[in-house]
Formats: sequence, structure tokens, C-alpha cells
Amino acid sequence: MTDKILVSKTFSIYGVYTGQFILLASIVAYYCKHYYLLPIAIALYITTMLHWYYFTKGFIMHLDILLGHIAIFLVTFYYARKYFKPEYKNIWYIVALIGGAAFVINEYVFYAYITKYEKLNTAFSHMVSTFVHLTFMHIMMPGTYIYCSLMSL
Repeated sequence: MTDKILVSKTFSIYGVYTGQFILLASIVAYYCKHYYLLPIAIALYITTMLHWYYFTKGFIMHLDILLGHIAIFLVTFYYARKYFKPEYKNIWYIVALIGGAAFVINEYVFYAYITKYEKLNTAFSHMVSTFVHLTFMHIMMPGTYIYCSLMSL
């Protein structure tokens, strides 16, 4: 299996920078005693750093995506229900819905259109797709988890 570079280092390095929000969410998970989430968040941070440093399609990418989904589902179906105060539970659910929709739409547009049509397969298209992902998945989701967790203590 050969790994194919999907996004240039110019854009992928921002994934390394925004991945620090995942590390911060790991620290908050420890502080809030969310011990089921903690190892998943740490593993997600590691795979995010490896994946975004050299944005390639391969095992690390798939593991990163899997851990991201597990973390979001764990927060949504366990921690939000059990530990978040009602108002913060609602905030999490709304943000998770928006983040999930943004992820699906971004992936669909990226893989269905940008990578298939040479005219759309430009550096600008890759930049937009990358920054949409980073905004919703690397900043908004961990940031909302941090906010809701700390406010629910």
C-alpha cells in the first residue's frame, strides 16, 4: 500500500496547529474525570499530529477518522447525557449536529466533485476544504466539548 499525499504541506500544517485543541480537550477530559474519553482523545491527538504533518491517505488517516468518530459519539451518547447540565447538553447536541453535517457535506463535495473534476482540483479548492474541516472538526468540536464540560462541573 502506498500513501498518496492529498493536501500540500502549505495547508496541512494548519491541521497540526489546530490539532492542539484536541490536546487541550484531552487535558479537560482528565480534569473532568472523563476517563473513557481520555485514552481515545490522546490517541486521536497522536494520530491527528501524524496524519496532518504529512497529509496522506493510508492507515493513519483511517485510524484518525475512526478515533474522531468514536470520540464524538462517546461525548454525544455518554458524557453529554450523563454529565452535562441540560443547557450545555443542548449546546453540545446542536454543535455536534452542525459539525456532523459540515463534515459530511465537506467530504461529499471534496471527494465527489473536487477530486473527480480536474477543473475544480485546484490549490484553492483544497485550501477551502481543509479549512472547513479544521474549523468544524479541530476547533469547534473540541472547543464545545471543553466549554460544556467545564461549565457542567
